[in-house]
Amino acid sequence: MLSADSSPKFSRARSAPSRPACHANRRFLRLFFPASLDPENRGEGALGPTARTTPAVAGREELIALVPTNTRFDIPPVRSTRSPQRRSQQASKHTAMSSQWEIRFSNSRRLPYFYDPVTQQSTWEIPEGHTDESIRSLPGAQYLDPANAPGATEKPDKVRASHLLIKHAGSRRPSSWKEANITRSREDAIEQLKKFEHQLKQDPAKDNFASLASVHSDCSSARAGGDLGFFQRGQMQKPFEDAAFGLKVGELSSIVDTDSGVHLIYRTA
Repeated sequence: MLSADSSPKFSRARSAPSRPACHANRRFLRLFFPASLDPENRGEGALGPTARTTPAVAGREELIALVPTNTRFDIPPVRSTRSPQRRSQQASKHTAMSSQWEIRFSNSRRLPYFYDPVTQQSTWEIPEGHTDESIRSLPGAQYLDPANAPGATEKPDKVRASHLLIKHAGSRRPSSWKEANITRSREDAIEQLKKFEHQLKQDPAKDNFASLASVHSDCSSARAGGDLGFFQRGQMQKPFEDAAFGLKVGELSSIVDTDSGVHLIYRTA
């Protein structure tokens, strides 16, 4: 029986030697061992009296023997020398290399998302290993700009918008969730709204608009960051409707005056 520490390697003989009749049911076996390995651990005794060794060549010795063709040997499997951590890192690297993220557009939500055609995985979040800058080089990156959304240049039959409303004493209903009786003048309401408009022009992000609307809007939609959801033509007051439908996605309106008060409108879809 071969030692588990010997880990022999097999190779075919370069040419088949002539066999005496007594060797008809035997075969040649060539085993290679480190030259420093103890002969007792090479399994020479198990191979029989025909076994012989050759001098060390390149740090190894060759053991040649004639063995019965049905002889079986217990040879330990070759185990990987890589550490589990290294195998994990290489597996992660392979997964990252096999991922081919691209950007697609959701017509139902009117928002871009990330899709990997290799794994058929999709996500709204930036994929692991990418940054705000690197996603700009992905296929379909044009959808990150709301102006390039499919149908953005067409006249929509409905839009989605948020607004920030400031009421005044002349409003149709001069009260809100913040004040039971609003007494400010229309001019004061406009001046207050101009300050918010200036802030939003510096940072017109949707989240920034929602933060201001949730605190300062006199509309009950403040609890949703000013979001009014989708609406069609004819559902809003005419000045508000014209302003909202005239905006591009991600665009902020100027001050809009209606019977409810004065508004800033931000189109989200």
